[in-house]
Amino acid sequence: MKLTKRNLDSLEAAGKRYFVWDDALQGFGVRVEASGRKTFLCRYRSLGVRRQYALGRYGTITPDQARAEARRILGSVSLGNDPAHERQERNAAVSFSELFDAYLAGHGPKLKPKTLDDYKCGINKHVLPAIGKLKAENVTVQDINAIHVGLVGHPHRANRVVAYMSSVFSWATENGYIERGINPAGAIKRFRESGRERYLSKDEINRLGAILVEAETSGLPWEIKATGDKAKHIAKTNQAIVYPLRVTNAIRLLLPTGCRLREILHLRWSEVDLERGLLLLPDSKTGQKTVILNRSAIAILSSSERVGSFVVRRKRLVCF
Repeated sequence: MKLTKRNLDSLEAAGKRYFVWDDALQGFGVRVEASGRKTFLCRYRSLGVRRQYALGRYGTITPDQARAEARRILGSVSLGNDPAHERQERNAAVSFSELFDAYLAGHGPKLKPKTLDDYKCGINKHVLPAIGKLKAENVTVQDINAIHVGLVGHPHRANRVVAYMSSVFSWATENGYIERGINPAGAIKRFRESGRERYLSKDEINRLGAILVEAETSGLPWEIKATGDKAKHIAKTNQAIVYPLRVTNAIRLLLPTGCRLREILHLRWSEVDLERGLLLLPDSKTGQKTVILNRSAIAILSSSERVGSFVVRRKRLVCF
């Protein structure tokens, strides 16, 4: 029969699935489920293999719309295409969330732990809620730009998140997850970042020195939380914490060495060469690095107690 609205409405559930084919357009038909649900189909052969392409459910699309789509599909087949197979490939394509999981498994072990944590935090918090369910190959520059602009109040963070996405897409193309040349994050213009470098003034250095001396001698005052679920029920007297020399010396070392905080916190005695006045850092953020020590830094390290392999015992470090 010709698949018109009147004829389709007359098709009733038969307790099992059956097909009705249009007598005007070969390959165009409707599948009637045991429940009575009707779905338009287009059936054809490609390289000797019979294919079936679902066009849409009756009621969602009209017979005329389904017929027009069937003509388009059959025309594409006549040009050598295989729309059903192409749809299967699209449906099998990984989402961005799945791609990120593959990235963590395939490339994550090559990243430094801190860098890996930054990637996870940035992608999980800002990217996956927005595009995690999208097919990775369908993510657009507009999708990435929306995420970037959404972090306009935090330009440094916004730029890092885009850099993380760019790295994921680059890895994906190199490993065959998406076609080469697809990296929508690479086209995003980054926010201008103001310099964050700042030097302590002479007065600030003197004040810091005084605080460090106070911390390791009389101690720094602290207050007890007196309200709320986690309130402490002890007398409110003059409370103070005396910090060990390893804590205050860790802060003192930051000034004359110019090292990053974690370079000092992770520093091992095996990396300290006092005889030549050097720190031999094997794995800093910029790779292997040698730091030349001045007299102040040498004096601080010489006065530090050697307990364990670390100059600063990280597990017991208390910051203030």
